[in-house]
This record gives sequence, C-alpha cells and structure tokens, in this order.
Amino acid sequence: MRKNQIIILVVIVTLAIIALCYFKFYKSASPVNKTNQENQSATTDNTSTSTRTVDVGGVTAEVSEGGNFTIEQVPTEEQIPVPDLNKSINFNSALDNVAKDQLTKNINTLRDNLKKDPKQPEVWMNLGSNLKMAGDYLQAASAWEYASKITLNDYVSFGNLGNLYGYYLKDNVKAEANYLQALKNGSQQVYLYFQVAEFYRDVLKNTSKAKSIIEDGIKVNPSSSELRDFLKTL
Repeated sequence: MRKNQIIILVVIVTLAIIALCYFKFYKSASPVNKTNQENQSATTDNTSTSTRTVDVGGVTAEVSEGGNFTIEQVPTEEQIPVPDLNKSINFNSALDNVAKDQLTKNINTLRDNLKKDPKQPEVWMNLGSNLKMAGDYLQAASAWEYASKITLNDYVSFGNLGNLYGYYLKDNVKAEANYLQALKNGSQQVYLYFQVAEFYRDVLKNTSKAKSIIEDGIKVNPSSSELRDFLKTL
C-alpha cells in the first residue's frame, strides 16, 4: 500500500511540472504577446533607418536612404559676374570734346572706386547715368543690371533700364519687363506709374494698358491726385 502511495505522489508531481511548463509555453506563444513583439520590431525598424551625408558646394546635410530631398543654391554677390570696368567708352558723336573729357573723368573715377569695392550699388547707378550721357547705352545697361542684382527690392535701376531699353535701345520686351519689375518693387512710387503708362501710350501705342497701370497706381496710392488727373488724359 505504501508503495502505491509513493507512485501516486510521483505521478502527481510529474503532472504538476508538465502543467507548469505548458502554461509558460502557452503564455509566450499567445497572440497578444506576438502582437507586442511585432509592434516592438516595427518600432525598431522605423527608428533605425540608415542615413547618409551629402555635400553640395561645401554644405553638408544628413538625409535618410531612399528619401527625397532638394538642395537649392542661392546666388551670392560673389557669384554674380562683375561687369568689365576696363572697356573703352563708345561716345555719342554729337558730344563735343569738352563734354567727352568731363564724362571720361567721371567714368574713370567711378570705375576706380568700383575696382576697389564692387559692392556699391549707388556707385554703379552713378556710373550707368554717366555712361548713358556719354551715349554708351550697352555699358549703362550692364551697370544698372548689376546694381539691380546686388540691391534688395531695388526699383530705381529697373526703372532706369525700362527707360533705356524702351527709348534708346529699342527693345520693348526688355523695357516692359524692367518697368513692371520696378513697379513690383516700388509700388508706392507714384512717378513709376507715370513712366510705365507713358511707355505704353507713347511707345507701344496701347492706351488700354496705360489706363490699367494708372488705375493700379490709384488703388495702391489712393491719395494721389496726380494719378487721378493723369487718368483723365488717357
């Protein structure tokens, strides 16, 4: 009888051990636990994306592999070609020697100043004016175009270029483009609306556009009696 009791006790202990092992295995293999493991794996995958370093123009940036990115290089003043300051001056044949000598002196002084430091938009503006008076319209355009590129929201040089292209170089497309840029940058400048409207009226013979420009000027500058009076003449 005692022997049977011992056998029964051994069987019970064995069954208990088996049950405990089965419970542990079932828990580790349950759907909930698998889901947690999968989520944890997905999180690990998302946060371990490899990156690489790119270098463009001396600027480095880290981007993810397979990711899309765009690097745009913004021009600086150093990247804008400086106009040739050693060109000979093409004078208007109608000028006398006294005028030529004075203009040559002015232009050379301005050029010498710019050779030392080309980042002087007001000097470029002055140079362009002297070149225009000399009759060298192409070099005047070059000076004003450079001034417009190194001056934020400039409108004076664009207005000058509009006049130069429209009345002297006879390039109406460039004239209109420069005049409209001048208005965009200097919408509060009443005189620009007069200039652009006169260009449309006198050069392009387009009274409709001239009126439209003056009307735009009145919207932006409602207190300008000069613009309203000019509109009546169109």
